[in-house]
Amino acid sequence: MNWLKRLLVCLCLWAGPASAGCEGPPSFQFDQRIPDGERAKLRRWLGEAAQTVAELAGQHPVRCARIRVYDGGRGRGAVPWAQIDRGAAEGIRFYVDYRLPLHSLRSDWTAMHEFSHLLIPFPGNDQPWFSEGLASYLQYLLMARAGILSSDEAMKRLDRGFRRGVEDDDHGAIALEELSRDMWRRHAYRRVYWSGAAYFLAVDTELRRSGKGSLTQVLAQFVACCRQQSRHWTVDSLVQVFDRLSGTTLFADTKAALMPRTGFPDLSRPYEYLGLVQTGHGVRLKAGSPWRERRQRLVADVAIGRRRISTAGTKKGSCAPLASLFPWGLTEVGHLFVQVIGQLLQLDGTVGGLRRGVAGHAIKIAD
Repeated sequence: MNWLKRLLVCLCLWAGPASAGCEGPPSFQFDQRIPDGERAKLRRWLGEAAQTVAELAGQHPVRCARIRVYDGGRGRGAVPWAQIDRGAAEGIRFYVDYRLPLHSLRSDWTAMHEFSHLLIPFPGNDQPWFSEGLASYLQYLLMARAGILSSDEAMKRLDRGFRRGVEDDDHGAIALEELSRDMWRRHAYRRVYWSGAAYFLAVDTELRRSGKGSLTQVLAQFVACCRQQSRHWTVDSLVQVFDRLSGTTLFADTKAALMPRTGFPDLSRPYEYLGLVQTGHGVRLKAGSPWRERRQRLVADVAIGRRRISTAGTKKGSCAPLASLFPWGLTEVGHLFVQVIGQLLQLDGTVGGLRRGVAGHAIKIAD
């Protein structure tokens, strides 16, 4: 029975985060209804989004994330639906119109939004303003990093998003903290998402204004130090770590001011820093220095301590000889083993130090 004991030990060791021991880029699985001839195009599009986020963070935030691509039908946009998988094996599900040309797929913000979610672990369902705000803030900046948009166009699209948040005034008398908890029932997506985006714009510009770095640098440091930790994360614990990494209290202070607010956040200070002037029909961008340079740096700055982004496959550990017994991968068996035990014991929360996540969804509100 020694071989069985060794097998069980190895399964538990290999059943850390789904990416444990893996340093590679995302893997792709395609709906059988998507023709083989369309898959290279889809890999190129989604691979570009994954690489853009990896370059921002200095590495792939989720190693070997599983990207599942399904036929989303025609006539409903490039990506009518997307969903984050936050279980033992993190990844993203995309429902796409694979018939569209590459330029139409690249012009859609959803891929950048969804890959941005992988920068941080799942912080719970009660404060979606944080994770959705981060993804909404980054989506257009990442498109500019990838050369899909100019930095000025990214600013204009951010402003349009904020205006949609302002216009979602059916919930104006409710504080963001309460509205975020009740977002799904009240359908308060625009107000919640874009209030969160305004939070990250405010923190990012204050970090830059005070010479304390940038949100990009904090995210890169977080991915390097903490993203792979198997622990229970909340918005408060993420804010605490972000403040420690930035050497400030900006994340906590800005959150404390935002949560009781019953209207949309005030954007005047970050807009002044970036040279953005609101008009009745949009936003005017001040020309010349220092505003243009600040806007460009918001898009183009490179993470401190950026490491080479690995494209290697899975590294074999001490249990590697057993991997040959399972052609679909020992990690898969390990996760199945842990999940089955968890179901048998009816455990909720953690199993062997792993928190079972909840999927998030992309609500098509940004365009």
